[in-house]
Amino acid sequence: MTEPKPLTPEELVALKKLDDQRTPGEWFDIPHPEWAGAYHRVALSADEPWGRFNPLAYASGTNAAFITACSTTVPRLLATIAAYRAALAYALNYGQCTCDLYPGEECRCGYGDSLKQAKELLGEEVQNAG
Repeated sequence: MTEPKPLTPEELVALKKLDDQRTPGEWFDIPHPEWAGAYHRVALSADEPWGRFNPLAYASGTNAAFITACSTTVPRLLATIAAYRAALAYALNYGQCTCDLYPGEECRCGYGDSLKQAKELLGEEVQNAG
């Protein structure tokens, strides 16, 4: 499997919109009483009996575990990304590579290269921070 690329700001906004529109609350993985390894339901209640017909989805055991974890993890992940991006944008606006004190020399601390990569990642957010 290839290494995934970071999400763009537009993709983060789209993911946030999807999260805002999803069925709220924690979701639960309910395995089938007889075929637990192959047939699961995703429901809003952990103690919902299998026979009731209002699941959010049907899925395999692995997928059901992932889907239910997403119900609480995706909002927290989006909040974490937003906090990191805000901190990085602030650092880019107010941070400084000390190697620029030595004109004509290459950056020795590596901070200058990190700044360049972060500015490419954040784009316009750098100008809007602070």
